[in-house]
Amino acid sequence: MITISNLRIEDKKELSYLFCDIQDDVKNKKTEVWFSVSSQYKEYLCTELADAFLLGLLPIAIKHNQDITVDAAVSPRLLYNLRTGIEPMYQKIFKKSGCTKITVRETKDINFNGKGVATGCSLGVDSLSAIYSHLEKDIVDEFKLTHLTLFNSGQLGDYDLEASEQNFLNTVEEIKPFAESLNLNILAINSNFNSLYKDTGIHVLQTVAVRTIAFAMSVQKLLRHYIFGSTYPIDMIKFDCLDTEHQEAAFLPLLSTENLSTFLADQYKTRVDKTAYIRTKPYVSKYLKVCWAEQTAYEVWQNTTFLEGKTKTNCGWCDKCLRTLLTLEVLNNGNLDDYKEQFELKKYYEHRDAYIKKIFAERKKNSFYQEIVDLIIEKEYPIDKSVLRKYRRQNKKETQKSKFRSLLRRIINKILRR
Repeated sequence: MITISNLRIEDKKELSYLFCDIQDDVKNKKTEVWFSVSSQYKEYLCTELADAFLLGLLPIAIKHNQDITVDAAVSPRLLYNLRTGIEPMYQKIFKKSGCTKITVRETKDINFNGKGVATGCSLGVDSLSAIYSHLEKDIVDEFKLTHLTLFNSGQLGDYDLEASEQNFLNTVEEIKPFAESLNLNILAINSNFNSLYKDTGIHVLQTVAVRTIAFAMSVQKLLRHYIFGSTYPIDMIKFDCLDTEHQEAAFLPLLSTENLSTFLADQYKTRVDKTAYIRTKPYVSKYLKVCWAEQTAYEVWQNTTFLEGKTKTNCGWCDKCLRTLLTLEVLNNGNLDDYKEQFELKKYYEHRDAYIKKIFAERKKNSFYQEIVDLIIEKEYPIDKSVLRKYRRQNKKETQKSKFRSLLRRIINKILRR
């Protein structure tokens, strides 16, 4: 049994904290869990409803077959969606998980009348596309952005808790100039929620949407709408035990309360579509940040020596840097001059030709690679002729196989109708 109780607000220096007590009977451990914001947002911290804590803890409870008791009020809509939608989804994601019984002291339909509209600001392609698309002139006023958010919810590091917090603090400083350029407020929320997920066997990719919206719910007195930047287009929705980013279109509508509505941005756009869109927008070339090098060094290789020579925000040769720069190169007809301050372009050109061979060879296993291959073919962009010849041979064989299968199906159907 996991019990959530004693919601309260405390001030420490220039920060305000939303606390609750978490009692885990299986671990026989009591933990103070908190969200913190700058004091200017104190009035928006939500003690009236335990939505943020319940949502954030649910994946852990489901994974380990534990029930949850909430000694506080919960939004009716959220409770209904957790029981009927989110829990069944996670039972598919976490194999061999059981049913989790959610018991709450009461449900309350409270109208906080929040006016804020927010979206995350990682400065990546998905993030920037969501930001600019919700600043367009034809966006309904109710959905125009008022805040850019940064949450220490796992995506800034999920293993080394001290490093993730320092990364969070550093990133807040990094995004300030961009937010000021767009005349938007920054809503930064820190938390120790990562400590609860450590050693649970749950990867951050399995809980990205849930953890993000849990943070937003901690200030649902402020936020009326939260815009979640999509990772994949909606036609790629699927259930996968490793990566719930494929399920965002199913998850997001269920992560709402009577006060906070959640929406998936750009759900019909591919990564190439988003890159093509943002490259024309102001400040993008100056602030675009897609690099995976540091996260890979700390969390995958546990070896940071190769970072010593990194002098720019984007290394230029990790997979995300390569695919972003290659897409921009094709879209800009070879011109990458606007990105030379943010990317190590020398590293990019050293790895470019090998990377093109890689994406053509592995395109069937990686949708991001397939998008870039399709763009290269559509634009007739000049690349190694041997790569193109091999691609055309393979494409011809695949077309012939498809025609043969189609003919075989027609013959079988004709026989069955006799």
